[in-house]
Amino acid sequence: MFWRIFLLLGFVAFCANAGVIGSIQGDPDDLLNSTTSNGRGVFKVYGEDKEVTAIEPYLIIKHSCDNGIIKTNCTITDEYPIPKEYIGKTYDMHIVSLNIAGKNHKKQCKE
Repeated sequence: MFWRIFLLLGFVAFCANAGVIGSIQGDPDDLLNSTTSNGRGVFKVYGEDKEVTAIEPYLIIKHSCDNGIIKTNCTITDEYPIPKEYIGKTYDMHIVSLNIAGKNHKKQCKE
């Protein structure tokens, strides 16, 4: 088995004050770590996994920013794959624009 380690840095610039929860997943059922962005939308999260095969980590961002409008009754979930070449390194996502749907975009709103 091998340890797969990486550090993910990001800055959620659009709708940052919506509050963002970021989770790193390895395999679909492996939560590697999670964090919440600060008041400016900046987050840093570290993940590691011990697997025999290569992992395909991705970031899940949960937020309430719907096309630039904060809707507190909605939870929106987007996935962002982490490039394989950054496993074992630091991956700086720079700006994540929440008004652009990520992979597996899901939206749930309460009445």
